[in-house]
Amino acid sequence: MKENYDAIVVGGGIGGLITAGLLAKRGLKTLIVEKAPAVAGTCRAIEWGGFRADMIGKVQTAYFAKPEDTWLYRAFEKVGVTPDLGIVERHIMSIGRKGQVKPEFSLFDTGAGSDALIDLHSIMTGFELNPKQKTELERVLNEMGTISEETCKEFLDMGFKEWSEKNVGDIVIQMFFLGTTLLAGLDASDFAAGHMMGAMGPIHKGSFCFALPRGALMEDGLIAPLAKAVEQLGCETITNTTVKKIIIEDKNVEGVWIIDNNTMLSYQVKAPIVVCAVPIYHAFGRFLEEKDFTESELRFVNMIMNGQQEDYWGVYFLKEKVVPDDFPAWSHVFDFRTGGPVYLGDLWIPLGASQWLGATGPKGKQIVVMYMVGGSEGHFEEDYPSYKTLTEQTSQFESIIDSEILPGFLKAVEHRGHLLMPGWGRFSYLTHDPNDTLEVKSKAVKGLYFAGDTPYVLGSLLGLERCGRAGIECADAIARDLERS
Repeated sequence: MKENYDAIVVGGGIGGLITAGLLAKRGLKTLIVEKAPAVAGTCRAIEWGGFRADMIGKVQTAYFAKPEDTWLYRAFEKVGVTPDLGIVERHIMSIGRKGQVKPEFSLFDTGAGSDALIDLHSIMTGFELNPKQKTELERVLNEMGTISEETCKEFLDMGFKEWSEKNVGDIVIQMFFLGTTLLAGLDASDFAAGHMMGAMGPIHKGSFCFALPRGALMEDGLIAPLAKAVEQLGCETITNTTVKKIIIEDKNVEGVWIIDNNTMLSYQVKAPIVVCAVPIYHAFGRFLEEKDFTESELRFVNMIMNGQQEDYWGVYFLKEKVVPDDFPAWSHVFDFRTGGPVYLGDLWIPLGASQWLGATGPKGKQIVVMYMVGGSEGHFEEDYPSYKTLTEQTSQFESIIDSEILPGFLKAVEHRGHLLMPGWGRFSYLTHDPNDTLEVKSKAVKGLYFAGDTPYVLGSLLGLERCGRAGIECADAIARDLERS
Protein backbone atom coordinates (compact mmCIF):
# COMPACT_ATOMS: atom_id res chain seq x y z
CA MET A 1 0.00 0.00 0.00
CA LYS A 2 1.27 3.43 -0.95
CA GLU A 3 0.66 6.74 0.82
CA ASN A 4 -0.91 8.48 -2.20
CA TYR A 5 -3.47 7.45 -4.80
CA ASP A 6 -5.57 9.15 -7.43
CA ALA A 7 -8.74 7.52 -6.06
CA ILE A 8 -9.77 5.38 -3.10
CA VAL A 9 -12.86 3.17 -3.23
CA VAL A 10 -14.35 2.25 0.14
CA GLY A 11 -15.92 -1.20 -0.09
CA GLY A 12 -15.00 -4.28 -2.09
CA GLY A 13 -18.47 -5.50 -2.92
CA ILE A 14 -19.64 -5.79 -6.48
CA GLY A 15 -20.36 -2.05 -6.76
CA GLY A 16 -16.94 -1.10 -5.42
CA LEU A 17 -15.12 -3.53 -7.71
CA ILE A 18 -16.98 -2.25 -10.78
CA THR A 19 -16.27 1.40 -9.96
CA ALA A 20 -12.62 0.77 -9.09
CA GLY A 21 -12.10 -1.22 -12.28
CA LEU A 22 -13.57 1.53 -14.43
CA LEU A 23 -11.38 4.15 -12.73
CA ALA A 24 -8.24 2.03 -13.10
CA LYS A 25 -9.10 1.45 -16.76
CA ARG A 26 -9.08 5.24 -17.21
CA GLY A 27 -5.55 5.35 -15.82
CA LEU A 28 -6.27 6.39 -12.23
CA LYS A 29 -4.04 4.87 -9.54
CA THR A 30 -6.84 3.29 -7.49
CA LEU A 31 -7.03 1.60 -4.08
CA ILE A 32 -9.92 -0.54 -2.79
CA VAL A 33 -10.30 -0.73 1.00
CA GLU A 34 -12.37 -3.68 2.23
CA LYS A 35 -13.27 -4.33 5.87
CA ALA A 36 -13.83 -8.09 5.48
CA PRO A 37 -11.07 -10.69 5.00
CA ALA A 38 -11.90 -10.85 1.27
CA VAL A 39 -13.80 -8.84 -1.34
CA ALA A 40 -17.37 -9.94 -2.18
CA GLY A 41 -19.80 -8.05 0.07
CA THR A 42 -23.13 -9.87 0.25
CA CYS A 43 -22.14 -11.93 -2.80
CA ARG A 44 -19.89 -14.12 -0.67
CA ALA A 45 -20.40 -17.84 -0.19
CA ILE A 46 -20.96 -19.69 3.08
CA GLU A 47 -19.47 -23.08 3.90
CA TRP A 48 -20.51 -25.69 6.43
CA GLY A 49 -20.02 -29.44 6.71
CA GLY A 50 -18.93 -29.87 3.11
CA PHE A 51 -21.67 -27.58 1.77
CA ARG A 52 -20.96 -24.38 -0.16
CA ALA A 53 -23.71 -21.97 -1.18
CA ASP A 54 -24.49 -18.29 -1.69
CA MET A 55 -24.84 -16.55 1.66
CA ILE A 56 -28.36 -15.39 0.78
CA GLY A 57 -30.75 -15.95 -2.10
CA LYS A 58 -29.53 -12.88 -3.97
CA VAL A 59 -30.73 -12.52 -7.56
CA GLN A 60 -30.27 -9.86 -10.24
CA THR A 61 -33.64 -8.24 -10.96
CA ALA A 62 -33.44 -6.40 -14.27
CA TYR A 63 -35.86 -4.55 -16.55
CA PHE A 64 -34.49 -6.16 -19.69
CA ALA A 65 -35.59 -9.36 -21.41
CA LYS A 66 -32.06 -10.76 -21.70
CA PRO A 67 -29.22 -10.75 -19.13
CA GLU A 68 -26.86 -9.54 -21.88
CA ASP A 69 -28.76 -6.23 -22.05
CA THR A 70 -28.68 -5.47 -18.33
CA TRP A 71 -26.74 -2.73 -16.57
CA LEU A 72 -24.77 -5.32 -14.60
CA TYR A 73 -23.67 -7.10 -17.76
CA ARG A 74 -22.70 -3.81 -19.41
CA ALA A 75 -20.68 -2.78 -16.34
CA PHE A 76 -18.79 -6.08 -16.34
CA GLU A 77 -18.01 -5.77 -20.04
CA LYS A 78 -16.66 -2.25 -19.53
CA VAL A 79 -14.25 -3.64 -16.91
CA GLY A 80 -13.24 -6.43 -19.30
CA VAL A 81 -15.30 -9.38 -18.07
CA THR A 82 -17.99 -11.27 -19.99
CA PRO A 83 -20.19 -12.82 -17.30
CA ASP A 84 -22.12 -16.01 -18.03
CA LEU A 85 -25.57 -15.06 -16.72
CA GLY A 86 -28.60 -17.31 -16.94
CA ILE A 87 -32.30 -16.77 -16.26
CA VAL A 88 -33.61 -17.87 -12.85
CA GLU A 89 -37.15 -19.19 -12.92
CA ARG A 90 -39.52 -17.65 -10.39
CA HIS A 91 -42.59 -19.65 -9.33
CA ILE A 92 -45.71 -18.93 -7.33
CA MET A 93 -46.51 -21.82 -4.97
CA SER A 94 -50.06 -22.38 -3.70
CA ILE A 95 -50.90 -24.60 -0.75
CA GLY A 96 -54.16 -25.36 1.04
CA ARG A 97 -56.64 -24.74 -1.77
CA LYS A 98 -59.86 -26.75 -1.57
CA GLY A 99 -59.19 -30.27 -2.77
CA GLN A 100 -55.44 -29.64 -3.05
CA VAL A 101 -53.25 -32.42 -1.62
CA LYS A 102 -49.80 -31.14 -2.61
CA PRO A 103 -48.22 -27.81 -3.57
CA GLU A 104 -49.18 -26.35 -6.94
CA PHE A 105 -46.73 -24.22 -8.91
CA SER A 106 -47.23 -21.52 -11.50
CA LEU A 107 -44.23 -20.16 -13.40
CA PHE A 108 -44.01 -16.37 -13.43
CA ASP A 109 -43.06 -16.10 -17.10
CA THR A 110 -41.12 -12.83 -17.32
CA GLY A 111 -41.45 -12.83 -21.11
CA ALA A 112 -45.22 -13.21 -21.12
CA GLY A 113 -45.94 -9.56 -20.40
CA SER A 114 -49.39 -8.73 -19.03
CA ASP A 115 -50.47 -12.40 -19.21
CA ALA A 116 -47.99 -13.15 -16.44
CA LEU A 117 -49.52 -10.39 -14.32
CA ILE A 118 -53.03 -11.69 -14.97
CA ASP A 119 -51.91 -15.13 -13.78
CA LEU A 120 -50.29 -13.56 -10.74
CA HIS A 121 -53.53 -11.73 -9.98
CA SER A 122 -55.57 -14.96 -10.01
CA ILE A 123 -53.15 -16.56 -7.56
CA MET A 124 -52.85 -13.60 -5.20
CA THR A 125 -56.59 -12.89 -5.08
CA GLY A 126 -57.97 -16.39 -5.53
CA PHE A 127 -60.27 -15.59 -8.47
CA GLU A 128 -60.14 -14.84 -12.19
CA LEU A 129 -60.56 -11.45 -13.83
CA ASN A 130 -63.62 -10.91 -15.98
CA PRO A 131 -63.19 -9.42 -19.51
CA LYS A 132 -63.93 -5.88 -18.32
CA GLN A 133 -61.35 -6.13 -15.57
CA LYS A 134 -58.73 -7.56 -17.95
CA THR A 135 -59.34 -4.58 -20.23
CA GLU A 136 -58.83 -2.18 -17.34
CA LEU A 137 -55.65 -3.95 -16.27
CA GLU A 138 -54.32 -3.75 -19.84
CA ARG A 139 -55.18 -0.04 -20.00
CA VAL A 140 -53.32 0.74 -16.78
CA LEU A 141 -50.32 -1.37 -17.79
CA ASN A 142 -50.19 0.28 -21.22
CA GLU A 143 -50.13 3.67 -19.52
CA MET A 144 -47.30 2.56 -17.23
CA GLY A 145 -45.40 1.09 -20.16
CA THR A 146 -45.27 4.38 -22.06
CA ILE A 147 -44.01 6.49 -19.16
CA SER A 148 -40.34 7.52 -19.36
CA GLU A 149 -37.84 7.27 -16.52
CA GLU A 150 -37.92 11.06 -16.16
CA THR A 151 -41.72 11.04 -15.86
CA CYS A 152 -41.56 8.24 -13.29
CA LYS A 153 -39.29 10.48 -11.23
CA GLU A 154 -42.06 13.10 -11.05
CA PHE A 155 -44.25 10.61 -9.14
CA LEU A 156 -41.72 9.61 -6.49
CA ASP A 157 -43.44 11.73 -3.84
CA MET A 158 -46.86 10.12 -4.39
CA GLY A 159 -47.78 6.83 -2.71
CA PHE A 160 -49.06 4.16 -5.06
CA LYS A 161 -52.27 3.79 -3.06
CA GLU A 162 -53.16 7.42 -3.79
CA TRP A 163 -52.19 7.08 -7.47
CA SER A 164 -54.22 3.90 -7.98
CA GLU A 165 -57.32 5.39 -6.37
CA LYS A 166 -57.13 8.30 -8.84
CA ASN A 167 -56.13 6.38 -11.96
CA VAL A 168 -57.43 2.79 -11.70
CA GLY A 169 -61.13 2.46 -12.42
CA ASP A 170 -61.79 -0.99 -10.94
CA ILE A 171 -61.46 -1.79 -7.24
CA VAL A 172 -60.31 -5.36 -7.99
CA ILE A 173 -57.44 -4.09 -10.14
CA GLN A 174 -56.59 -1.59 -7.43
CA MET A 175 -56.39 -4.40 -4.89
CA PHE A 176 -54.15 -6.45 -7.18
CA PHE A 177 -51.60 -3.66 -7.53
CA LEU A 178 -51.78 -2.87 -3.84
CA GLY A 179 -51.25 -6.55 -3.07
CA THR A 180 -48.00 -6.65 -5.01
CA THR A 181 -46.51 -4.14 -2.55
CA LEU A 182 -46.77 -6.84 0.15
CA LEU A 183 -44.02 -8.81 -1.59
CA ALA A 184 -41.78 -5.81 -0.95
CA GLY A 185 -42.84 -5.53 2.67
CA LEU A 186 -44.14 -2.01 2.16
CA ASP A 187 -47.44 -0.32 2.85
CA ALA A 188 -48.99 0.80 -0.45
CA SER A 189 -49.06 4.39 0.82
CA ASP A 190 -45.27 4.32 1.21
CA PHE A 191 -44.55 2.60 -2.12
CA ALA A 192 -43.71 5.37 -4.60
CA ALA A 193 -46.08 5.50 -7.57
CA GLY A 194 -43.15 6.39 -9.83
CA HIS A 195 -41.31 3.21 -8.85
CA MET A 196 -44.40 1.04 -9.37
CA MET A 197 -44.74 2.48 -12.87
CA GLY A 198 -41.03 1.98 -13.49
CA ALA A 199 -41.34 -1.69 -12.54
CA MET A 200 -44.72 -2.64 -13.99
CA GLY A 201 -44.14 -0.97 -17.36
CA PRO A 202 -41.21 -3.24 -18.36
CA ILE A 203 -42.96 -6.32 -16.92
CA HIS A 204 -46.00 -5.53 -19.08
CA LYS A 205 -43.78 -5.37 -22.18
CA GLY A 206 -42.00 -8.62 -21.31
CA SER A 207 -38.79 -6.68 -20.79
CA PHE A 208 -37.91 -8.21 -17.46
CA CYS A 209 -35.73 -11.01 -16.10
CA PHE A 210 -34.14 -12.54 -13.03
CA ALA A 211 -30.55 -13.65 -13.53
CA LEU A 212 -27.69 -15.41 -11.76
CA PRO A 213 -24.31 -16.77 -12.83
CA ARG A 214 -25.03 -19.91 -14.82
CA GLY A 215 -24.20 -22.96 -12.69
CA ALA A 216 -22.01 -20.96 -10.31
CA LEU A 217 -22.21 -19.12 -7.02
CA MET A 218 -22.08 -15.33 -6.92
CA GLU A 219 -18.59 -15.36 -5.44
CA ASP A 220 -17.27 -17.70 -8.14
CA GLY A 221 -19.23 -16.53 -11.18
CA LEU A 222 -19.20 -12.76 -10.55
CA ILE A 223 -16.78 -11.66 -7.84
CA ALA A 224 -13.78 -13.86 -8.73
CA PRO A 225 -13.51 -12.87 -12.43
CA LEU A 226 -14.32 -9.24 -11.64
CA ALA A 227 -11.66 -9.04 -8.89
CA LYS A 228 -9.10 -10.64 -11.22
CA ALA A 229 -9.86 -8.16 -14.00
CA VAL A 230 -9.65 -5.22 -11.58
CA GLU A 231 -6.26 -6.44 -10.36
CA GLN A 232 -5.00 -6.82 -13.95
CA LEU A 233 -6.00 -3.21 -14.58
CA GLY A 234 -3.53 -2.19 -11.87
CA CYS A 235 -5.97 -1.56 -9.04
CA GLU A 236 -4.66 -2.36 -5.54
CA THR A 237 -6.84 -3.97 -2.85
CA ILE A 238 -6.35 -4.17 0.91
CA THR A 239 -8.65 -6.31 3.04
CA ASN A 240 -9.20 -6.68 6.79
CA THR A 241 -8.98 -2.91 6.89
CA THR A 242 -11.58 -0.52 8.27
CA VAL A 243 -12.08 3.03 7.05
CA LYS A 244 -12.33 5.08 10.20
CA LYS A 245 -12.87 8.43 8.52
CA ILE A 246 -13.02 10.03 5.10
CA ILE A 247 -10.78 13.08 5.56
CA ILE A 248 -12.58 16.23 4.43
CA GLU A 249 -11.10 19.70 4.85
CA ASP A 250 -12.87 22.87 3.68
CA LYS A 251 -15.36 20.74 1.73
CA ASN A 252 -12.56 18.98 -0.18
CA VAL A 253 -11.64 15.29 0.07
CA GLU A 254 -8.04 14.67 1.15
CA GLY A 255 -8.05 10.89 1.70
CA VAL A 256 -9.00 8.36 4.39
CA TRP A 257 -7.95 7.23 7.84
CA ILE A 258 -7.78 3.44 7.96
CA ILE A 259 -7.23 0.81 10.67
CA ASP A 260 -5.55 -2.53 10.06
CA ASN A 261 -7.93 -5.01 11.72
CA ASN A 262 -5.07 -7.39 12.51
CA THR A 263 -2.56 -5.00 14.11
CA MET A 264 -5.06 -2.23 15.04
CA LEU A 265 -2.52 0.29 13.70
CA SER A 266 -4.00 3.28 11.86
CA TYR A 267 -2.74 5.09 8.77
CA GLN A 268 -3.62 8.05 6.60
CA VAL A 269 -3.84 7.41 2.87
CA LYS A 270 -4.13 10.47 0.66
CA ALA A 271 -6.28 10.86 -2.46
CA PRO A 272 -8.27 13.75 -3.98
CA ILE A 273 -11.10 11.34 -4.88
CA VAL A 274 -12.91 8.95 -2.54
CA VAL A 275 -15.83 6.76 -3.61
CA CYS A 276 -18.13 5.46 -0.89
CA ALA A 277 -19.24 2.12 -2.36
CA VAL A 278 -20.69 0.66 0.84
CA PRO A 279 -24.38 1.13 1.62
CA ILE A 280 -25.00 4.59 3.01
CA TYR A 281 -26.65 3.09 6.10
CA HIS A 282 -23.23 1.57 6.95
CA ALA A 283 -21.28 4.74 6.14
CA PHE A 284 -23.46 7.36 7.81
CA GLY A 285 -22.47 8.04 11.40
CA ARG A 286 -19.27 6.03 10.98
CA PHE A 287 -16.95 7.63 8.46
CA LEU A 288 -19.41 10.21 7.06
CA GLU A 289 -21.32 12.77 9.15
CA GLU A 290 -24.26 15.13 8.70
CA LYS A 291 -21.96 18.00 7.81
CA ASP A 292 -20.75 16.04 4.77
CA PHE A 293 -24.17 16.28 3.07
CA THR A 294 -26.49 18.98 1.79
CA GLU A 295 -29.91 19.22 3.40
CA SER A 296 -31.59 17.53 0.43
CA GLU A 297 -29.01 14.72 0.41
CA LEU A 298 -29.48 14.28 4.13
CA ARG A 299 -33.24 13.88 3.72
CA PHE A 300 -32.61 11.11 1.18
CA VAL A 301 -30.10 9.44 3.51
CA ASN A 302 -32.56 9.58 6.40
CA MET A 303 -35.26 8.08 4.17
CA ILE A 304 -32.97 5.13 3.46
CA MET A 305 -31.95 4.79 7.12
CA ASN A 306 -35.58 4.79 8.26
CA GLY A 307 -36.69 2.38 5.54
CA GLN A 308 -33.90 -0.16 5.92
CA GLN A 309 -34.95 -3.14 8.00
CA GLU A 310 -33.39 -6.58 8.17
CA ASP A 311 -34.92 -9.50 6.30
CA TYR A 312 -34.73 -13.04 7.62
CA TRP A 313 -32.95 -15.94 5.93
CA GLY A 314 -33.06 -19.41 7.46
CA VAL A 315 -30.48 -21.81 6.01
CA TYR A 316 -31.18 -25.53 6.45
CA PHE A 317 -28.61 -28.20 5.63
CA LEU A 318 -30.41 -31.52 5.06
CA LYS A 319 -28.76 -34.88 5.74
CA GLU A 320 -31.03 -36.69 3.28
CA LYS A 321 -33.10 -35.96 0.21
CA VAL A 322 -36.58 -34.54 0.78
CA VAL A 323 -36.75 -32.07 -2.13
CA PRO A 324 -38.12 -33.76 -5.29
CA ASP A 325 -36.07 -33.46 -8.47
CA ASP A 326 -38.80 -31.42 -10.18
CA PHE A 327 -39.19 -28.92 -7.30
CA PRO A 328 -38.61 -25.27 -8.36
CA ALA A 329 -35.47 -23.56 -7.09
CA TRP A 330 -37.32 -20.32 -6.16
CA SER A 331 -40.94 -19.92 -5.07
CA HIS A 332 -43.16 -17.33 -3.43
CA VAL A 333 -45.37 -19.35 -1.06
CA PHE A 334 -49.09 -18.47 -0.73
CA ASP A 335 -51.28 -20.25 1.85
CA PHE A 336 -55.03 -20.67 1.14
CA ARG A 337 -55.88 -22.84 4.17
CA THR A 338 -57.71 -20.03 5.96
CA GLY A 339 -59.51 -18.69 2.88
CA GLY A 340 -57.82 -15.88 0.99
CA PRO A 341 -54.14 -16.24 0.09
CA VAL A 342 -51.56 -15.37 2.75
CA TYR A 343 -47.99 -14.74 1.62
CA LEU A 344 -45.76 -16.86 3.87
CA GLY A 345 -42.39 -16.02 2.37
CA ASP A 346 -40.05 -17.58 -0.18
CA LEU A 347 -38.36 -20.94 -0.55
CA TRP A 348 -34.95 -20.98 -2.19
CA ILE A 349 -33.43 -24.37 -3.04
CA PRO A 350 -29.80 -23.81 -4.13
CA LEU A 351 -29.00 -27.54 -4.13
CA GLY A 352 -31.44 -30.32 -4.95
CA ALA A 353 -34.11 -28.59 -7.05
CA SER A 354 -34.99 -28.68 -10.77
CA GLN A 355 -32.72 -25.69 -11.48
CA TRP A 356 -29.20 -25.85 -10.06
CA LEU A 357 -28.05 -22.58 -8.51
CA GLY A 358 -24.38 -23.44 -8.17
CA ALA A 359 -24.34 -24.77 -4.60
CA THR A 360 -22.41 -27.93 -3.75
CA GLY A 361 -22.54 -30.45 -0.93
CA PRO A 362 -22.06 -34.07 0.11
CA LYS A 363 -23.74 -36.64 -2.12
CA GLY A 364 -27.41 -37.16 -1.33
CA LYS A 365 -27.66 -34.03 0.83
CA GLN A 366 -29.59 -30.83 0.08
CA ILE A 367 -29.94 -27.18 1.10
CA VAL A 368 -33.19 -25.32 1.74
CA VAL A 369 -33.28 -21.56 2.37
CA MET A 370 -36.35 -19.89 3.87
CA TYR A 371 -36.92 -16.15 3.36
CA MET A 372 -39.28 -13.92 5.33
CA VAL A 373 -39.84 -10.19 4.81
CA GLY A 374 -38.56 -7.92 7.57
CA GLY A 375 -39.87 -4.60 8.80
CA SER A 376 -43.14 -3.56 10.39
CA GLU A 377 -45.05 -4.35 7.19
CA GLY A 378 -43.38 -7.75 6.87
CA HIS A 379 -43.91 -11.13 8.49
CA PHE A 380 -42.67 -10.14 11.94
CA GLU A 381 -44.69 -6.90 12.12
CA GLU A 382 -41.78 -5.21 13.89
CA ASP A 383 -38.79 -3.27 12.58
CA TYR A 384 -36.48 -5.03 15.02
CA PRO A 385 -38.22 -8.23 16.21
CA SER A 386 -37.16 -9.98 19.38
CA TYR A 387 -35.56 -13.40 19.27
CA LYS A 388 -38.79 -14.85 20.64
CA THR A 389 -40.82 -13.32 17.80
CA LEU A 390 -38.31 -14.57 15.23
CA THR A 391 -38.33 -18.12 16.51
CA GLU A 392 -42.14 -18.24 16.82
CA GLN A 393 -42.73 -16.99 13.28
CA THR A 394 -40.00 -19.07 11.66
CA SER A 395 -41.14 -22.20 13.54
CA GLN A 396 -44.62 -21.74 12.04
CA PHE A 397 -43.17 -21.56 8.52
CA GLU A 398 -40.96 -24.59 9.23
CA SER A 399 -43.98 -26.59 10.35
CA ILE A 400 -45.89 -25.65 7.19
CA ILE A 401 -42.94 -26.68 5.02
CA ASP A 402 -42.82 -30.01 6.86
CA SER A 403 -46.56 -30.74 6.76
CA GLU A 404 -47.67 -29.18 3.46
CA ILE A 405 -44.66 -28.76 1.17
CA LEU A 406 -41.72 -31.07 1.90
CA PRO A 407 -42.76 -34.02 4.11
CA GLY A 408 -39.91 -35.14 6.34
CA PHE A 409 -38.20 -31.74 6.14
CA LEU A 410 -37.71 -31.18 9.89
CA LYS A 411 -36.49 -34.73 10.48
CA ALA A 412 -33.91 -34.30 7.70
CA VAL A 413 -32.40 -31.08 9.11
CA GLU A 414 -28.78 -31.72 10.05
CA HIS A 415 -27.95 -28.12 10.85
CA ARG A 416 -29.70 -24.76 10.61
CA GLY A 417 -28.48 -21.22 10.73
CA HIS A 418 -30.17 -17.83 10.85
CA LEU A 419 -29.22 -14.66 8.97
CA LEU A 420 -30.66 -11.21 9.54
CA MET A 421 -29.52 -9.16 6.57
CA PRO A 422 -30.28 -5.62 5.41
CA GLY A 423 -33.05 -5.91 2.82
CA TRP A 424 -32.52 -6.34 -0.90
CA GLY A 425 -33.30 -2.67 -1.55
CA ARG A 426 -36.76 -2.03 -0.14
CA PHE A 427 -35.73 1.59 0.37
CA SER A 428 -35.44 1.87 -3.42
CA TYR A 429 -39.24 1.95 -3.66
CA LEU A 430 -40.05 4.40 -0.85
CA THR A 431 -41.77 7.72 -1.52
CA HIS A 432 -39.59 10.81 -1.33
CA ASP A 433 -39.30 14.29 -2.79
CA PRO A 434 -37.83 13.89 -6.31
CA ASN A 435 -35.50 16.79 -5.52
CA ASP A 436 -34.11 14.99 -2.47
CA THR A 437 -31.53 12.55 -3.80
CA LEU A 438 -28.07 11.29 -3.03
CA GLU A 439 -26.54 10.98 -6.47
CA VAL A 440 -23.22 9.47 -7.57
CA LYS A 441 -21.50 12.86 -7.18
CA SER A 442 -21.67 14.63 -3.84
CA LYS A 443 -23.29 18.06 -3.90
CA ALA A 444 -21.58 19.05 -0.64
CA VAL A 445 -17.97 17.86 -0.89
CA LYS A 446 -15.55 18.12 -3.82
CA GLY A 447 -13.95 14.77 -4.61
CA LEU A 448 -16.58 12.67 -2.80
CA TYR A 449 -18.62 10.21 -4.88
CA PHE A 450 -21.02 7.35 -4.23
CA ALA A 451 -21.49 3.92 -5.81
CA GLY A 452 -23.07 0.59 -4.82
CA ASP A 453 -26.80 0.09 -4.35
CA THR A 454 -27.82 3.19 -2.38
CA PRO A 455 -27.14 6.30 -4.52
CA TYR A 456 -30.09 7.43 -6.61
CA VAL A 457 -30.05 6.57 -10.31
CA LEU A 458 -32.87 6.97 -12.82
CA GLY A 459 -35.09 3.93 -13.16
CA SER A 460 -36.60 1.71 -10.48
CA LEU A 461 -33.42 -0.30 -10.06
CA LEU A 462 -32.27 -2.23 -7.03
CA GLY A 463 -29.53 -4.55 -5.86
CA LEU A 464 -26.98 -5.80 -8.38
CA GLU A 465 -28.55 -3.96 -11.30
CA ARG A 466 -28.37 -0.68 -9.41
CA CYS A 467 -24.71 -1.40 -8.57
CA GLY A 468 -23.97 -1.81 -12.27
CA ARG A 469 -25.58 1.45 -13.35
CA ALA A 470 -24.29 3.44 -10.37
CA GLY A 471 -20.74 2.16 -11.00
CA ILE A 472 -20.83 3.27 -14.63
CA GLU A 473 -22.36 6.66 -13.80
CA CYS A 474 -19.96 7.26 -10.89
CA ALA A 475 -16.88 6.55 -13.02
CA ASP A 476 -18.26 8.75 -15.82
CA ALA A 477 -18.91 11.61 -13.38
CA ILE A 478 -15.34 11.40 -12.06
CA ALA A 479 -13.96 11.37 -15.63
CA ARG A 480 -15.97 14.48 -16.54
CA ASP A 481 -14.78 16.33 -13.45
CA LEU A 482 -11.16 15.45 -14.17
CA GLU A 483 -11.49 16.70 -17.74
CA ARG A 484 -12.88 20.02 -16.49
CA SER A 485 -10.02 20.44 -14.04
